[in-house]
Amino acid sequence: MIDASHGNSGKNPENQSLVIEDVSKQIAAGDRRLLGVMLESNLTSGRQDLLPGKPLIYGCSITDGCIDWPTSITLLERLATAVEHRRCSSVGVRTPGKTQQTAESMTRGPTDGEHRPTSRN
Repeated sequence: MIDASHGNSGKNPENQSLVIEDVSKQIAAGDRRLLGVMLESNLTSGRQDLLPGKPLIYGCSITDGCIDWPTSITLLERLATAVEHRRCSSVGVRTPGKTQQTAESMTRGPTDGEHRPTSRN
């Protein structure tokens, strides 16, 4: 598990993309030791102080600095592409991108004609 924030990014949220790019290259090259990442992400980038009497900005962190949602989607899609490449390289059957589901499509609800399986309890 790789923490793309904190020490790996020098506590600079914008550097998380550099970390994810490096991790993606390792995954695409076939490294199977990498099983997940942690991102500091929120709706808006940066952070804000929690001060009495000062209204908070919705979707902005009050702890660590974060990347915004559009950047998060881009990084998740980069990781998904790397995983797809690793899978294609190890199996040698599927074509990259043919079965890839984007991070954005995973966050929106079903659309016309789309079916989402339900979980079984």
